[in-house]
Order: sequence, then C-alpha cells, then structure tokens
Amino acid sequence: MNTGINFKRLKRKLKKKLYHFLVAVNDFDFGRLRPACYLLLIAGILLAWAKLPTKEVTNATGAQILAGAQTSAGIRTAVTEQTGSPVDVVALFLTKDASWQTLSGTQTEETLYSFYLTGKELSYLAEGAVTTVTKENSLYLDGLNFTYHKNRLPFNRVTALSTASGTEVSANTLYHVVSTEDIFALFHYISYRSIGIMDVYPKDASGALLSDYQKIILTETGAPLTIQSARTMPVSVSANGSVVTTQSGFNLIQLIKEPNRITICVVALFIALLALIWYIVPRMNRIRVWFRIYRIRSRKRSSRTLLYGLRKRF
Repeated sequence: MNTGINFKRLKRKLKKKLYHFLVAVNDFDFGRLRPACYLLLIAGILLAWAKLPTKEVTNATGAQILAGAQTSAGIRTAVTEQTGSPVDVVALFLTKDASWQTLSGTQTEETLYSFYLTGKELSYLAEGAVTTVTKENSLYLDGLNFTYHKNRLPFNRVTALSTASGTEVSANTLYHVVSTEDIFALFHYISYRSIGIMDVYPKDASGALLSDYQKIILTETGAPLTIQSARTMPVSVSANGSVVTTQSGFNLIQLIKEPNRITICVVALFIALLALIWYIVPRMNRIRVWFRIYRIRSRKRSSRTLLYGLRKRF
C-alpha cells in the first residue's frame, strides 16, 4: 500500500487554486480601493508631518535683557514699599539697543500704573509681546517665562506660560502688573487685531474692572512714580530677566496644539477649500464645455444683431 505523497496531484491542485485566484484578481474592480488608498496616503502624510523636528532657542543674555531686569527690580522694590503688595509682572517697552546706560531720557520719565490681570489675560499680553514686536522696540515682560512658536497663526503662538519661579500661570488667578501708559493702547490693539478674541481688561485687587486709569497711578511722596525714580532704588539683580523660548519648525502637533477660535476658523476654511477643489476638479471638463457653449451662443447673438442692423439700414 502506497502511503507517500502524490506530488503530481498536489501540483495540479496548486495550479488550479492559483488559476482561480488570478481569475478573481483579474475580475476584481480595483477602482473600489481608490478611496481607501487616498485615506492611507493622507494618513501617511499626516504621520510624517507629525514627526517633523521642532527646534527651540532660549533668549541669550544681552544688554536689553539685563537693562530690563535691573529696571524691573527697581520698580518692584519701589512699588512694594509704596503699596505693600508684591509685583508679579513688570511690562516695559524697550528699544532693541537699550542698555542700563542708554536707558534714560523721556522714556524713563513715564508714569507707572498698577493693576491686576488674570492668568488668561497674561497669556494675551505675552501674545502681544510676540505679535507687536517691531524693529525699533519690543515689550519686555519681567516675571513671565513663556514659550512661543513663530510659525503658528498670529494670536495663537504662545504655547506655555509660567512665572519667574517656574509655577504655571493659572487662568483665573489675579496677578499684579506694573507698566506704563502705553500698555493700555496695546490692550486695545490686541483686541482689535484678534477680532475680540483677546480682550484684556485691567482690574483692581478685588477683581473689579477699572473705569478710570488715573486712580491706579503709582505715587511717591505725592508725585507720580516714574521709571527714572524707580531706577534709583538700590537693587542687586542676579537673574537675567524673563526667559523666552522660541520654537520653530513645521511639526503638525505643535502647529495645531491648543487651538483658539482663529485657528479653528482657518482650519475649517482650509478643509472647505479642499472639499471645493475635490468637487470642482472632476467637473472641470464640463465647465469648459459650458464656457465654450456660452461663447458660441454669444457670437451667434452678436452676428444676428449685426445682420439685423445691416438689413434695417439698407
């Protein structure tokens, strides 16, 4: 009795199965897989986009940073002595080439104001420091460490915010801020440019909105406290001031992280544009035919009008 494997029969079965498989593949409509292929392609692009590297650069020690830190330290000392309330953030408008020696004149004679902002409004202030920076000057925020991504949409660039001690800023907590009169114009500018998304309202220590900014002017022996008078306070600064970390790159996760209404609207418009293109492209040939028919009919109408005019004239 032969119990061995019949290789010829096994070979015929394999050939038969292979033949049926090839016939099935030949009859299959691969057009059905097109949507799945598109989805896989988009998923692959998004995955590769999310893996792009992100670079970070922290501001280096410079004359402007040191001048801002020294001036802010004097302001903190003077305000604490006058009000008894510690200052969380000092906002100063400094020129790019400012230093402790050159920071003088009319800029240091500006009056100082004391008010309170919520942590959420502090993030708006940091956003304003990034968005409104010019070639001549910039907003220095002593007491705030923040990270921003320069390739994100405007008014959504700040990704992290903390105090000088490293504590994360709480959105609903009030923080004591001291600055000059120019800061109020910046608040209006931020609100206008962000279409009302970033509204900043100065408050008093109890959280009530301020209606008269003259009431929050800081004074010293009856006279307004200025930057120049605060610079005369004896202070020692060991720190280099506010730490600002700049991120760059096109990492998808970092670009859309914690979106606000502006980002959501832009993304929605971009998706709508892609959908419109997806709908129009297959119908472009039909649209071209419509335009050709319209031009032919326009020519016929013009020729008929011209012929009718000639007949009527002669």
